[in-house]
Amino acid sequence: MENSSALARHFTRLRGLGALFALSYLVVVVFYPTTGFGFVDYDVEQQVLSNPHVRGLTSENLRHIFTSRCINSYYPIRTLSYAVDYSVWGLNPCGFKLTNAVIHWLNVILVFWLVLRLYPRCPSPDGNSALWDTFAAAFAAAIFAIHPVVVETVAWVPGREELLMTLGALGCFHFHLAAHDSSEQGRRLLAFTWRALAIVSCGLACLSNAVAAVIPFLITAWDLLMRPRSERRQTILDTGALWLIGAATVLIKLLGRDAESNVLESGISVVERLRLAVSVYGLNLKSLFWPSELAFHYSRVKADSFLDPTFLFGVLCVGATCATLWTLRWKRMLVFGLAWFVLALGPSAQIMTHHVHRADRFLYLPLVGLAVFIAIAFRSLNAMLKNRAALIGVVALAIAVILTLDVRSTRQVQTWRDSLALWENCVKVCPDNSVAQDLLARQLIKIGDAEGAREHALRSLELDMVDNHAALCSRAMKLLASPNTGQSGREEALRLAQRACELTEGTSSKYLQVLAMAYLATGQRDSALAAAEKAAQVADQSGAPDLAGAIRQWIQDLPEDPDVFPQDPTKPGP
Repeated sequence: MENSSALARHFTRLRGLGALFALSYLVVVVFYPTTGFGFVDYDVEQQVLSNPHVRGLTSENLRHIFTSRCINSYYPIRTLSYAVDYSVWGLNPCGFKLTNAVIHWLNVILVFWLVLRLYPRCPSPDGNSALWDTFAAAFAAAIFAIHPVVVETVAWVPGREELLMTLGALGCFHFHLAAHDSSEQGRRLLAFTWRALAIVSCGLACLSNAVAAVIPFLITAWDLLMRPRSERRQTILDTGALWLIGAATVLIKLLGRDAESNVLESGISVVERLRLAVSVYGLNLKSLFWPSELAFHYSRVKADSFLDPTFLFGVLCVGATCATLWTLRWKRMLVFGLAWFVLALGPSAQIMTHHVHRADRFLYLPLVGLAVFIAIAFRSLNAMLKNRAALIGVVALAIAVILTLDVRSTRQVQTWRDSLALWENCVKVCPDNSVAQDLLARQLIKIGDAEGAREHALRSLELDMVDNHAALCSRAMKLLASPNTGQSGREEALRLAQRACELTEGTSSKYLQVLAMAYLATGQRDSALAAAEKAAQVADQSGAPDLAGAIRQWIQDLPEDPDVFPQDPTKPGP
C-alpha cells in the first residue's frame, strides 16, 4: 500500500513537471522574439530612456522613486524595477523585455498552481482523474499564457505595471489561501505570517498599478462564496488591512489626477457614461473571444445613442454575462471565476471616465478569472463525457485552441518589432485614430518617406478637427505662439479653440484661456474679455483660486490698443 501511494505521488509530480515544462515552452516560443526588439516611441522615453532616476540604485534615485510620480502615476515598484534593469543591462532593450517575459512566466505558473489549489475546494465530478485535473489546469493556464491580448502587456516595457500588479494579486491570493488553511489547522502563528505576506503582496501590487485596489474585492468575493455564513465576521477581520490599502490607493490616484482628466469627466453625462461603459465591455469581450483585430492604441469609443450598434452589442454581452452568472449561481467556483473577471475589469470599464477607453493590457488581470472559470468548467467534462472518443475529441479541440492562439500571438508579437510596425498595425486596425496616424507620420519621416508622412499627418489633423479637444487646443496654441502666423492662421486658431471649448462644454479653464487669446488675436476684444472671465470662474469652481486671480490680473493688464496682443498664449495658463 505504501509503495502504491509513493508511486501515485511520483506520477503526480511528473504530471505537474510536464505541465510546467509545456507552459514554459509556450511562453518562450511566443515571447522570446521580443528580446530582439528595440524600445518603441510611446511612454518609454519618459519612463526609461530620459528618466535620470532609473540610472542605478543610488540613494538619491531611490528617494525620488518613492516620493515622486512618473508621468502622472505614483507607481514606484514599476519604476524601481526599471532601476534594477538598468543596473544589470544598462539601456539594452533586451534586458527590459526579458524581465517582462520572466514576470509573465511567473504569473502563468502561479495561475496553474492556483487552479490546482482550488480543485480540492470544490466537489470532484464522478470519474475525475488526477491526470485530467492536471490537463484542465494546464489548458486554462496556457490560454492565459499566450492569449493575444497579453502580448501588449509583455512586449511593451511600460506594460510591466500590469505584470507586477498581477504578480502581487496572485501572490496575495495564494497567501490568503495558505493563511485560511493554517488557521483551520490551528496553526495561528503560521496563519499570521501568511496573512502578513498577503498584506505585503497587496501593497506591492498597489504600488505597481492602482487597479490593484480591486484585490480586496477579489479576496472578499472568494470568502463570501466559499466560506460559511458563520465566518463572515472573520472575513471582515482577515481582509480589513487589504481594504485599507485599497482605499489608500484610490485616494492617492484621485489626488494625482491631472486637470485634463477632470475636464473629461465633467464633460460627460451619466447617460453617456453608461453607454460608454456598456460599449467598452462589449468590445473587451470581443477582444477576448475573437482576437482578430488587436492594436496598441484604439480609437475613442463612440456610442452616441441607445441604438448605436456598439452599444447594442455591449448590452448583449452584459445580458449574456448576467444570464451566465444566474444559471451557474449554485456552482460557486464557476461564479468566482466570473466574479474575478468582472471585478478586475471594473476599474477600466469607464464607469469613471478615463482618457484611454480600452486597451489590451487592461484585460491581463481579468484574464486570470477567466482562466479559473475555464479550468473548473473543463474539469467537469471528464465526468460528463463517458465516451472515450468524445474525450479524445475534447483534448484535440483544446490542443487546436492552444495552437491557434499560439499562431495568432506570434503574429501579434511581430507588430512590436519597432515603432513603425506598431503604428502601421494601429492605423490598419483603427484608420480613424488620429494619434496613430500622427505617430505613424513621424516614423515615416524618420525613414525618409516624406510623401507618406504628409498623407498620414493630414489625415491626423482632419480627424482631430472632429472631436479631439486636446489636439485642437494644442494646435491653436502653436498657431498663436508663432510670430509668423498671419491673419488666416489666427482665424484658424480661433476656430480650433472654439471647437475645443464646444467639445468640453466650457469646463476647461485652459481651453477658455486659449479661446480668449484667439479672440484677442483676431481683434475681438470684448469676446476675449468674456472668455477670460469665464475661464476665471471655471478656475474658481474647480478649486484653483490662484489661477483665477492670475487670469483676472491678465484681464486688467490687457493693452487698450486692439491691434496689440500678447505673443505667448500660454499666459495666463494652468
